[in-house]
Amino acid sequence: MLNIDATTTPGTVEQVTHLCGFSKWKLRALLRFARLPESVPINNGIELYRVVYWTQHLGKAERVSGLFAIPRRTEPKATLMWLHGTSVQRDFAPSAPTKEEGVLIAAAYSGNGFLTVAPDYVGLGQSQSYHPYLYTPTTVNTARDMLTAAQSAASGMSIPWQRKLCIAGFSQGGSATAAVQRSLEANPLPNVELLAAAAMAPALNLAEITFPTALNSQAMSASLYLAYIVHSFSKIYDHEPNTVLTDHYASMLPELY
Repeated sequence: MLNIDATTTPGTVEQVTHLCGFSKWKLRALLRFARLPESVPINNGIELYRVVYWTQHLGKAERVSGLFAIPRRTEPKATLMWLHGTSVQRDFAPSAPTKEEGVLIAAAYSGNGFLTVAPDYVGLGQSQSYHPYLYTPTTVNTARDMLTAAQSAASGMSIPWQRKLCIAGFSQGGSATAAVQRSLEANPLPNVELLAAAAMAPALNLAEITFPTALNSQAMSASLYLAYIVHSFSKIYDHEPNTVLTDHYASMLPELY
């Protein structure tokens, strides 16, 4: 475990912790058992680290975390930022890696020579705040500051930083990918050159598509997404949840933390 700095400046690393490592043979086995539609070649093993760093939410400093995966015994060829989908559990985040969240993504990318950077987001992972679900400004801050933190972490471990960046994300992470791409194009970061972005199944038009579809859906997931948005936006914009939900359901929202 490496403690680097104690300031709360956005992008400042507070702590880097080695989590685990995998040989290329074990990664190949994991991906085989995952039964992916197509095989993914694995050329090297990986090391996984948790990076704890600082970002901002609504103008206040937030201590957050993310996964930093490094390929073994090869110089990284580029950097890949992964932005994960919706999660309602604080410990189900890339920096608490499981096969479902963190390990397979790191295997696919770092197992092929990429540095993999995956922020947990505010409210998930090591963060003790609520999660500002689908709130773009904080999502962008968290991602940009993770890139800055990853550069510092790489330097502290004598790992060559690769400025060429690709971004990918799914669902909530797809929306985040589009937002981060726009931000980096408008305001580039030092030592970051955006090459490509892949936004998969993003929720990009909440008012005209996502929200009406969720209201008309019978799926339990639609209710979860709506409650998550209400919980998040009620805190961000200081509105009582019962202006949207009945008192019974509004009283249950604090259980989401």
